[in-house]
Amino acid sequence: MSAHPSPEQPSPSVTAFAVVAEADHGVLQRVLDVLHRVDVLPARFASQRHRRSPMLALSIEAEGLDAGRRDLVAARLRGVVGVEKVFVAERGAS
Repeated sequence: MSAHPSPEQPSPSVTAFAVVAEADHGVLQRVLDVLHRVDVLPARFASQRHRRSPMLALSIEAEGLDAGRRDLVAARLRGVVGVEKVFVAERGAS
């Protein structure tokens, strides 16, 4: 069975979380711990440290989350020590 959808199968919706956090080495682990606890395996996870500020930008994409799980993940991410902001966006199924 292929992990990629066939042309006749729609792709799952993608939820993107943009997280702004303190540039602290522990933030990455705490964010990953949140995803682990809510049983979300990201399709994509990237981080970038800002050159001129002590901040870290995290980009997380997860497929197939319903509204309840999306909101739960966002709320838990907002509760992580060192996280300043969490933005959520969705791309619908294609």
